[in-house]
Parts: sequence; C-alpha cells; structure tokens
Amino acid sequence: MDDPGRHDEAHHFFMECHNISNEAQFLVDSLPNVETAAVERASRQLNAVRVILMALNDPHSDPADLQHLIGYVDSLIHPLDSFLANPPLPPHTHIPRRRTGARGRPAYELDLDRAILLHDLGNTWQDIAVAIGVSRSTLYKHMEDRGLPTARREWSDLTDDEIDELVSEISLAHPFVGTTIILGHLEAREVHLPRERVQESLRRVDRIGVLVRSLHNVRIERLWRDVRKDSLESYRQIFTYLGNTGLLDMENEIHRSCLFLVFQPRIQASLDRTRDAWNHHKVRTARNKTPIAMFELSRETAIRRGYWTGDMGDDLNTAADPLYGYDGEAPLPPITEQHGEPEIVSQEPVGIDAEREAGICVNDDDELREVQELMPDFDFGRNDENWGIDVYCEAVLLLKSRM
Repeated sequence: MDDPGRHDEAHHFFMECHNISNEAQFLVDSLPNVETAAVERASRQLNAVRVILMALNDPHSDPADLQHLIGYVDSLIHPLDSFLANPPLPPHTHIPRRRTGARGRPAYELDLDRAILLHDLGNTWQDIAVAIGVSRSTLYKHMEDRGLPTARREWSDLTDDEIDELVSEISLAHPFVGTTIILGHLEAREVHLPRERVQESLRRVDRIGVLVRSLHNVRIERLWRDVRKDSLESYRQIFTYLGNTGLLDMENEIHRSCLFLVFQPRIQASLDRTRDAWNHHKVRTARNKTPIAMFELSRETAIRRGYWTGDMGDDLNTAADPLYGYDGEAPLPPITEQHGEPEIVSQEPVGIDAEREAGICVNDDDELREVQELMPDFDFGRNDENWGIDVYCEAVLLLKSRM
C-alpha cells in the first residue's frame, strides 16, 4: 500500500525545491550583479537538492521527470559555481585615484554628487559606501573634506493648505490609491513629506468633501497596489458609464474614434504618473527603499565593479513579443499559484480585423487620421474637469455634423 505520509513528505520536498530553484534562477539571471554570499547559499542548496533527487525512491514520481529536474538543477549550479570560481574584482579596484606627489597611497576620487543623489533617493550611507567600494568612514571623510552635509535631506516646506491641494489633485486623478502610492506621486514631483502629514491631509480632504474616491462616491479603504487599479479603474468606470447611458456604442465608428482621441492621451498620462509614483514609493520588505533607489544603488555597484554595460533592459520590440519572459523549460509553479492563469499562450492576432475580433484594436490609423483632418481645430486634450466626458460628448456631436 502507498504510505500517505511519505507521499506528503515528497510533495513538501518538491515545493521546497521549487522555491530554491526560483531564487537560484533569479540569481543566475542577475549575474554578475549579485552578492557572493547569496550565490554560495544557492549553490549549496542546489547541490543538496541534486543529491536528494538522485537518491529519491518515490513511486509517485516519474523517473524521466526526475532526470529532467536534475538537469534543470545542474543548469543552475553551473553558472553559480562559475561565478564563485571567478569572482569580480574588488569594487575599489575600479575607483580612480588622485596622485598629488605626497607620500602614501594616492587618494580616491569619489563622485560625491552621485553619492548625495543616491542618499536623497533613500539609500543609507553604509549601502552607498558598499556600492562605491569604500568604507563608510572613508566616504564620510571625503564628504567632510568637501564641506558637504551627511544629514538626510530636509522635508519640503509646505503649508497644510498646499499639501491638501496636492493630495486632492493626485487623489482625484488616481482615486483608488492609498498613502504609500500618494507619497510616491509626491516624491516624483520632488515633494518630500513625512508619511504622517500626508495621512493627516487625506483625513482633512475627506472631511471637507473635496476628495471624491470614485465616480459613485464609494470610499475605497484598503490600499490597492495594482497598477491597473491605480491608472485604469477610473477609466473603466467612465467607459461603463458612457455605455450604460447610451453615449458610447463601440459598433459606431464615430464613437470609437472620439473615444480613442479623447481618452488615449489621458490614460497614457495616468500610466506615466503611476510609473513615476511606483518608482518613488517605499517598499516595506526592502527596508523602505524605493524601486528607483534600489535600481540606482545596484547600477552604481555594477559601474564600480566594472560590469555595467549601459543596457538597462530589453528593447521595446523584444518586450512586445507575446512570449516575452516565458520559459517553456522551467518547472511549473505550485497548483495553488496557477489558478486563473491561461493554460496556453495565445498567438498574436494579425491584421486589423483579427485584432478587432480579439478585442485588441478598435480603430485603424486611417479612421483616426480622417477624424483629425475633419476636426483640426478641436482640442481633444482640453481639461473639462469631468474626466474628459464633456470633451468626448462635444467631439461626437461635432464629428457627426462634419461627416
């Protein structure tokens, strides 16, 4: 008979293997911009996994699947061990030195303006010193010699009324975000405020009825971190409202064209603001550092260690591939994490008719160009203080009269 306990033990083992391999894959993808200790840990864990897999005698496991897993583990171990065998040069090796003719070693030439920028982004002096390749005391000494302060940058000098105006503007444009993302929006505007003042402002704004948190005055209490809700949920409600009231018919070419020309720039601007806010919001699990602070610190580390290529990511054409980021050889995540995910990656539709059928595209370039030629004097981007609804209705009416 099968031993249920042994089967459960094997299941937990494979779950742990999945977690270890995921962390190791991240390190492999990040090489050489990794911590040596993290690589050593992953290498030892993977070797332990390999030994156990080789000796595993589980009647529920297919031998071919086990060999496939062992091969995958080996593919992770090899680059990690290669890194450990040929580690990067010490970071201080790449620091330029200034020769003055005096006795002793030449002094380091540190980019202190860059160090201050990293500090203003929220990085600690200790982390900055490690990234540059010197001790914190050395960095402090250089700052002192230049007469530069090491204190955290000061809070922005704004009155409560000025803060309320900014918070109201951000909240009206992004009705479903909470304090953390609002702080990110403010930091993106170079407004540096303590969390408590923003929270107090939100309470004041709500109390005096300036802030409307949705088109239906529904207060969203929990923090929605998802970018879709930050940027797009408001527009989804607007389009639903237009459809329910008969103001929008997606089968109508005039409605479709006006919808795109009025709302596409607004949605893009909202996405741009969300991107900036996300880059500047503090991540609790990263010691309250912001994504841009972590990126810039990591970039500084790569520059100082000599392996920065200047390439910050894949180009747009590569990232636009429907299979971008998909690894068909990687093991599947646990069943609990696959709920709601498509089983098969769909192919990209080709042609305007196929795109419309798939719901990807509703207007072609010729339609939009014709509308713009018929309405050269119409300001589709005008702020009507009503989310663009009034501008849309005016555009539809005028376009009907000109076609």
